Amino acid sequence: MNEPQAMTGFDAAERERIRRALLRYMKERRIGVPALLPLIIKSHPREMEMTLSTLQRFLKARHQTQDHYVALCQGFVKHLPYYGEGRDIPPLGAALCGFFERLDDGDAAAAPAFAIERFVGAFEGRSRHGAMRPRVGVARDFAPLASHASLAAVPGKAFLEMRELVIDRQEGRDRRFAFDGVLLFIAPLFYAVLRNSLTRQPKVYSLEAVPAPERGPDTYSLKGNSFEVVVPDDRKAQRFRRSADIQFYPAAAERLAT
Repeated sequence: MNEPQAMTGFDAAERERIRRALLRYMKERRIGVPALLPLIIKSHPREMEMTLSTLQRFLKARHQTQDHYVALCQGFVKHLPYYGEGRDIPPLGAALCGFFERLDDGDAAAAPAFAIERFVGAFEGRSRHGAMRPRVGVARDFAPLASHASLAAVPGKAFLEMRELVIDRQEGRDRRFAFDGVLLFIAPLFYAVLRNSLTRQPKVYSLEAVPAPERGPDTYSLKGNSFEVVVPDDRKAQRFRRSADIQFYPAAAERLAT
């Protein structure tokens, strides 16, 4: 019987999806790279070999891992339920950029390069104040939000892929919400269009770049406002519209918000 053909010719986006799936697999099972390696090898019908250093370099995105090793990793993750998450993000970013593009605006062409240069990496989000409002009724305060966000370049594209993990402290307990989407620049502001990975509700940021000398020379943060609809744990409960003032500071060490 013929063996199924492995996928080859992996672009940067597909390599990143495979890498994220492997990292999530290890995180969920609390295992390291040495424990992951034999699982990947045994998943192949012929148990193809791969060295520990090769897998480590691939997971750290160091060097250009050869296609047949990437195919081995892809064969391991392709049946995981979360593999391939985010495939629809690049088309979203491209559609938004095309929708807002002004061919007569000479400054717009340089804006994506500025965004990628300044803001690729990990960020820590802190809210200043905000309000949680029911669709009908009086506004009430809510606890400050803390979040971890990652901004990643999309090869050949004029926008950044954004992922955010929000820690929402309410009623004496922490609730965690994951968001994914894109960040793009429409002069003079940056805009992020995200979705809640569980409820699929939208979340929108309007942000400006401001100097953050406390985080290092020639360093910028993103400061602005957010708006979202909050779906309570009890789906029958009333949904809330929530707005907040927020600032994203460059993180001390890069973390992927997953």
